[in-house]
Amino acid sequence: MNSILDVNRNQSNYKNYKRVRRQTKSTNKAKAKSEEICDSNECETYGKLYKQLIDTSVDPCHDFYDYVCGKFTKSTVIPENMVSFGALERADEKVTQIVKRELSESHKRCDSKSIKYATNLYNGCTDFAKLESRGIKPLINALNSIGGWPLIPNTVFNGKTYDRFHALSLVIANFALSSIIEIGVQPDIRDNTKNILYLGSAPDLSLEWKKRWNRRNRTRLMVPIIPTIADDNMNSMDEIKMIREFVLTQCLIMGAKDSVRTLQQIDELFMFSSRLESIQTEETNLDMVYNKMTFKQLNALSSNKMDWVSLINNIYRMSGTNARFTKEDQLIVTDIQYFTKLPQILLKTPNRVIANFLGFSVVQMLSDYTIKKFRQMDFELQKSLTGITTPPEDWKLCVELVDGLMPFATSRKYIENNFDLRAKRKSTELVNYIQKAFYKSLQTNPVLEKSTRTMTLAKVKQMTKNIGYPDWLFDDRTLDSMYNLDMECNKDKTFECILHLLKRSVYTNFKSIDEPVNATLNWPFAPTTVNAAYFPTFNSIRHEITHGFDSSGSQFNEKGNLGTIWDKPTQRRFNQKENCFINQYNNYCDSGFCVSGENTKTENTADNGGLRNTFKAYKMCNHNGEKPKRLPH
Repeated sequence: MNSILDVNRNQSNYKNYKRVRRQTKSTNKAKAKSEEICDSNECETYGKLYKQLIDTSVDPCHDFYDYVCGKFTKSTVIPENMVSFGALERADEKVTQIVKRELSESHKRCDSKSIKYATNLYNGCTDFAKLESRGIKPLINALNSIGGWPLIPNTVFNGKTYDRFHALSLVIANFALSSIIEIGVQPDIRDNTKNILYLGSAPDLSLEWKKRWNRRNRTRLMVPIIPTIADDNMNSMDEIKMIREFVLTQCLIMGAKDSVRTLQQIDELFMFSSRLESIQTEETNLDMVYNKMTFKQLNALSSNKMDWVSLINNIYRMSGTNARFTKEDQLIVTDIQYFTKLPQILLKTPNRVIANFLGFSVVQMLSDYTIKKFRQMDFELQKSLTGITTPPEDWKLCVELVDGLMPFATSRKYIENNFDLRAKRKSTELVNYIQKAFYKSLQTNPVLEKSTRTMTLAKVKQMTKNIGYPDWLFDDRTLDSMYNLDMECNKDKTFECILHLLKRSVYTNFKSIDEPVNATLNWPFAPTTVNAAYFPTFNSIRHEITHGFDSSGSQFNEKGNLGTIWDKPTQRRFNQKENCFINQYNNYCDSGFCVSGENTKTENTADNGGLRNTFKAYKMCNHNGEKPKRLPH
């Protein structure tokens, strides 16, 4: 937020850059000789890296990006199996290789139950010969467990006896899928000391239609310049056509005989998905998505055409959780319009379409863990959608699976053998300096009114710091409690191991409804995650302090509860400055595309503010007599 006011260029300080640079070049060399050079392995590595990135022939005052990244953009080739490549991808690739190595090793007798499970799951997943020999039978069994999949003839579907709400309950409880509705237990964003049930609309079928356990989610940061390319309907139709052909091929492999009839049913399930999407609302104002009500009120919202207490209790019962709800119990509904209109859509939709929609979700999530044909098909689709030309190594699918479903188990192995514990202490010191620098900046920031300045400073001061990994990671009992496993993973039955993990993940989440919020255990990112974030509900720093004061973070107070810390004059001035960023970044275009200033506004304000305050923190280190050594090279 500090960046919004203070990023101003004083051109008079820059115009003589090249002349000054020539004059100081020899002086800097002499100065470097007198300064202490860091000779650690880390400094050696980063010294070489920066030399490969920075283009010193570019005037940083004219083009700062080209100065700091020029050599990288000129010399780096995006790998053929990746959509993009940068610092995060480089680090992610390194971590992935390490996690592979750790999971490939046989577990020790003293390892926790979770680590043994993770190791067996990975080694079973990478036994592709075993997966091939088992064929699609495990997938067919999974479909039969939810009442069958009408798209293929060899399942148990019976339109007359099919119970759609029973099937929906099974899909949520046993497969952890958000299909038609999304439910889960989280801290109440108005009182983060208490857990509460949230009910929301399910994700629609879009580019992210295929269930994945990715470490990082991507935002659409670029928008096309040419209007015809930007035609979302055209893009969606092309996308749906490719997925339509993909699903048809899947069905034929699984036993479908009539291509014409199969395509008709595929079109029906996509039409149903479109109807669900059409009644969803997108709302960034959290006051609008925070709708606390009783189940009785929710039933009334749905015109009493659905018994929500019975449905949710049935899902809870199937998950193995003891808690039950009454009509007077409260929950938070995040999309009023969706649950007002959903019953009418469901009443008009045949059982066959509902069953196909639910089965579709199960197949897309689990098909890769059966036969090679499905994995090859998946690559061909991704090739069409993203432009990648070679498939990723098969073992990466298994690292992604295990690290996605058991992130803290894989993180334990990663930290134990590959993490310098001193780095956590040093990182904490650095974040402390950045926090102090940010606090100091806000003390004089003219965007803030006097009353809001006090609350804003209090929020900075009370930010908790979660860096590297939680201390409980090395406690076997606590680690195992994150997964609540009640069986061992048989390496010969990878599919069943996955299903058990999915069901226990639902159980672990659902049972927390009767438990107080434990902020120590609520560690949303695993240490193997190559990313950073600010988490407003705990007012906690993982990396990006500035996000606590952007258009989203500013909706939470110093305790992490929903409640703005700004008055209207402050908010108005902030919006004006934010629009300046939007307009500025709309002007950055390359290869027929321009950056979407609207979609990237929170990242851009955070990046600018973070860069400014990091430099201030760096200078504070110097003032405290902690002058850093120079990098070599």
